[in-house]
Amino acid sequence: MLRVEKGLTLEQLSIETGISKSALGKYETDAPKDMSPFNVVKLAKFYEVSTDYLLCVTENKNHPDTELDALHLSDAAVDVLKTDRFNHRLLSELICHKDFRRFMLGSVVTMTSSAGSNWSP
Repeated sequence: MLRVEKGLTLEQLSIETGISKSALGKYETDAPKDMSPFNVVKLAKFYEVSTDYLLCVTENKNHPDTELDALHLSDAAVDVLKTDRFNHRLLSELICHKDFRRFMLGSVVTMTSSAGSNWSP
């Protein structure tokens, strides 16, 4: 819960956002479908997350509309990601794992040594 992550009480959040304590309490215990659109925007700005995240439309807090170009993925990789043939959550957890970068660096070293001088990252 974002409020708890920030170490705020309902009262403190109410003061910070100008949203009533009772409304905030209801948002936390009920489905977000009853949230005022104005309050959704206000809370998203306060927490620095997307409105889709607050409404439980996505699990991504901050990157709802990242351009594919920024991800440097090939067309084949995008096609794979668009299919539902694998566990997207597991892929996210693998990429975020503390040893992922070390694994990838190890793969690059292996690829460079086996590819000879023609391989370039």
